[in-house]
Amino acid sequence: MLILGVINRKGNVLDTYLHGIFDNMDFTINIINNITSRKGLKNIDKNTMEYKDIKEKQYNQLAEILRSNLDISYLYRIMNMDVVS
Repeated sequence: MLILGVINRKGNVLDTYLHGIFDNMDFTINIINNITSRKGLKNIDKNTMEYKDIKEKQYNQLAEILRSNLDISYLYRIMNMDVVS
């Protein structure tokens, strides 16, 4: 039997070494809602933006910051690459 993680007897501590396990939004929302329910807090809406969309938005913001603050053409030249428009 392969053990992929551990949860304590109360069910409020979860441990895993699986990279990207929280990338699945349904799984993540279920974990969070389990915790919020136990605490008497409001559950998270299942229509929350997908994690991959959140990551893509953040990467685009980072790319825009880099483009605004770096000489991208120069970087391409020193890497012996053509400039991508």
